[in-house]
Amino acid sequence: MNISKNILDPRNYNVDYGGGKMPMNDIQTAMLMFDVVDSSKIANNASMIKIINGIHDSINAVLYDNHIWGEDSKHPDAENNDLLLIPTGDGYGIVLGYQHKDAYILEIARLLYADLYEKGILIRVGIVKANSLITFDANGNVNIFGFGILLATRVCNAAKNGQILVHNTLAESILQNRTVLGLSKIDFEYVAKHDMKFNCYNYFEENSFGVPA
Repeated sequence: MNISKNILDPRNYNVDYGGGKMPMNDIQTAMLMFDVVDSSKIANNASMIKIINGIHDSINAVLYDNHIWGEDSKHPDAENNDLLLIPTGDGYGIVLGYQHKDAYILEIARLLYADLYEKGILIRVGIVKANSLITFDANGNVNIFGFGILLATRVCNAAKNGQILVHNTLAESILQNRTVLGLSKIDFEYVAKHDMKFNCYNYFEENSFGVPA
């Protein structure tokens, strides 16, 4: 087995967490979580199929040609994968590899939001940078677990319909190096499950993506 230098490839590591033998690594990476607004109101599978097809079409349009997905083990350059997709039931998590600057996750959010909106699919989005565990799942596919994906879920759940929320740690890191139009600090603290507290920035451009804070 060829071992890559990619931080998203758990074959590079063999860390024992609590007696487990799976290759595993604790990494810090940017990630985006989105779900479909009011998905719980979908009446039947026919409606869900239409939405799922729309999501897949948008993901392919925004990401497919520019990335090597961690799930695509048959890709000729698979060991250099730079992106993971994590299905969540009514949306996806998108995890970036080290090859990309953190601000690129905002571009993905903007393009994906706009493409889905044109299809009549409204989403809410949470974007973070945090530590997570990269490993293989029970099916032998590269996957991500731990605090980062939990935080991304909490931030996404805190977003209003159509809103793009960016966790303050990531937003302030990005803003140290560049100006990002449409990225503005929200002046209150969010409280999620189990009293998890966090601050966010709102990402919004009128007639383009997101909603006002």
